[in-house]
Amino acid sequence: MAATVHKVAVLAVLGMTALGASSTGSLSVELVSVQPIPLARIRVVIHNPSDAPIFVPYCGERGGAYALCGLAAHLEVKTKSGWQKARDAEGAGLSGGLALGDSRKITVGSHRAWEYEFMTAAFQIEPRDQLRLVIDAWHDQAAVATEKPPIHISTEVFLLPASATP
Repeated sequence: MAATVHKVAVLAVLGMTALGASSTGSLSVELVSVQPIPLARIRVVIHNPSDAPIFVPYCGERGGAYALCGLAAHLEVKTKSGWQKARDAEGAGLSGGLALGDSRKITVGSHRAWEYEFMTAAFQIEPRDQLRLVIDAWHDQAAVATEKPPIHISTEVFLLPASATP
């Protein structure tokens, strides 16, 4: 499965000459620059052949697919030591997302389409790295917002297109 890549504009303060400013009262925002950042979008279909429904955290909809919440899905990189969570790029901050709350049920024998998006520059990953997406799910809807351990569902291995790196 190939991840598709889109370029999006992300505001970044880079110590450059100000392009403009706007203010309301004593508050102000200075627009310093707008730069395109590669964004990878992974579309998956989660199938549930088990004997119980599963619940996957839901953070909206995009083009007919549910959006996976950042706190309930993460990238892993295949290393010599096995699969490890993709490390955040230095200075990129911590990866995360909206708090888990709302979820969508996938009943026994059914499936649903989902999407996961991430800025490739936020992780220490290279186009040649073997990646997989790990999605958290629960058999109990109330457990989604708790500390109960999730079920981990992993995608097949994929590579980022070369155009996905900054």
